[in-house]
Amino acid sequence: MLAALYDNKLQRTLEILAAGKHDILFVQEASSSFPAAVSADTSPLCASHFVVAPEAKSKSDQNSLLLLSRAAFDEASVVELTNKALGLCSTSDAPVAAGDLLAISVKAKAGGPADLAAADGAQTSYLLASFHGDTNGLASLPVLQAVHALAQSMPEHLLIFGLDANTAIKGKPGKIQGVEEFAEAFTSLGYSSCWGSSLDASNYTTYCARTFLQPQLQKACALEERATKGDRNPKDFVLFSASLWTVETVGRDNTGEGRFEDEMVLPTLAFPSDHALLAATIVPK
Repeated sequence: MLAALYDNKLQRTLEILAAGKHDILFVQEASSSFPAAVSADTSPLCASHFVVAPEAKSKSDQNSLLLLSRAAFDEASVVELTNKALGLCSTSDAPVAAGDLLAISVKAKAGGPADLAAADGAQTSYLLASFHGDTNGLASLPVLQAVHALAQSMPEHLLIFGLDANTAIKGKPGKIQGVEEFAEAFTSLGYSSCWGSSLDASNYTTYCARTFLQPQLQKACALEERATKGDRNPKDFVLFSASLWTVETVGRDNTGEGRFEDEMVLPTLAFPSDHALLAATIVPK
């Protein structure tokens, strides 16, 4: 267990991410050692992707990152906009810590897979954001609204937002962010998600249940209670303009083998994350 979930966790994570061959990887709760590991010569992602990390790092060593395809994006064009986005947060007491949000502008490489070939020959510009919400998801709506306000001020950029919103099937106003309310909010702002605009609770991305082999025994549950007492919720999303993009494929992976097993409780010895990997292919309408 120590080898799988600690010693080799980072290398195994990179192997799983590299297998997908996606142009944009939204990563949350990454340690400060993650960017260097991605860029190392031995990394399976070194040749294909570059890392963008927030300038202000997390004190708890849990940072939101972006890994972008070298074939699709111009690394030299990256400009961080995180502070500008946070400055647009409508709720001053939203529980957002340093490292939770990363927002950048970046240009597509001419002729690359992210280039939409504008008639005037200009490079396609993107606004990309990666975010990890607080435990109860109370920061997710304020941050969504802030990123939306930033996108509105940059109409020449295409927004794609990957986030762990920490939403729950059963929300509690002011205490736990419900997934239905979150979906209503992003839909009202003109966005759709990789799951569409109406969410199905069966599209959960976490399934965690504590055993009695841990110190907080009040949070432990028996094997037969794992579905009802564990954390089994739809928390992860890729958001984009509903008028500009459509979903071609979407899927989850909780095995590290490109497939999803419904009753698999995370993490496992083969899959070191407590969130499933969410993969989506979106194409211009």
